[in-house]
Amino acid sequence: MSKIKISLYGTFPNVFGVIGNSLPDFLHVFSFILLTAGLLSCQKKGSLIICLGWFSVDFVFELFQKFNALPLKIIPTWFNGIPFLENTENYFSRGTFDFIDLIAVALGTVIAYFVLLTINKRREKA
Repeated sequence: MSKIKISLYGTFPNVFGVIGNSLPDFLHVFSFILLTAGLLSCQKKGSLIICLGWFSVDFVFELFQKFNALPLKIIPTWFNGIPFLENTENYFSRGTFDFIDLIAVALGTVIAYFVLLTINKRREKA
């Protein structure tokens, strides 16, 4: 019995042009920083730790697309039976490294940090 995998890649037009290629990397780190900080109600020091943590995760995942020998060795075979983890191997074996994506990750991190600083300043005034 073969699994059917559904992909919408290439179905929709690239609305954002060149920026659209790295927009997911920017949005991923930006949104996960804000979600994590919101859930933990962090102040300035905690915000910095969250930003550095998510930056590290996204940065390493992007680098592992270029140097994929290590992650492909350590991905457990039981990932194939779990819906969200079953594409992990394809992410590293078929994913493409792009230096612009690293810049998008860094930019998303910096902007999220400034958003958190602004929120913390307003919280202190209230």
